[in-house]
Amino acid sequence: AMKVSTRGNPVRASMQQIRKQNPDLVVLATRGRQGLPLWLKPSVAQAIARRTSAMTLFVPRGCRGIVSMDGVIQLRRILIPVDHQPNAQEAVIRAVRAAEAFGDEPVEIQLLHVNGSTLPQLSRPESEACVWRELGREGDVTEVILDGANEADLIVMATEGRHGFVDAVRGSVTEQVVRGAPCPVLAVPAR
Repeated sequence: AMKVSTRGNPVRASMQQIRKQNPDLVVLATRGRQGLPLWLKPSVAQAIARRTSAMTLFVPRGCRGIVSMDGVIQLRRILIPVDHQPNAQEAVIRAVRAAEAFGDEPVEIQLLHVNGSTLPQLSRPESEACVWRELGREGDVTEVILDGANEADLIVMATEGRHGFVDAVRGSVTEQVVRGAPCPVLAVPAR
């Protein structure tokens, strides 16, 4: 855990600590953006996440958490949006590890493929801690993911960073999902 000073640039201060500590996981609380469009007023959390190669767990303000006030962890369903790019294999591995670590019963891991005819080939580690379900949906990618997240306790997404001007203006799918997610989002860099 680290405390970032409210003086100066919080992104720069956070990145200095992240580079120094080289964590496996960065946990960031987020809140909805209001007023100016996101690309004119990016959040500190998103700026930090874009600059680190570590996994990032976003915990949106007011979302359903997986840890209750008395410390009980409740993880029943994980949603993994998958496509051919970025490769979601590392996201699948991390979801299985979460199921093994925190699931008190087998966790349903949903592989959600949007607007595609074939599900990407992904190795599914054998584990008694999870059961697999494949979902194919059509529509706006972000809206479909957020709709599927209404029944999930955790979203695990593979990320590759930004691509070109359109993403710089509109924000990546991961950033759009984080802004509207009803549950925590684990962003896993594709290897």
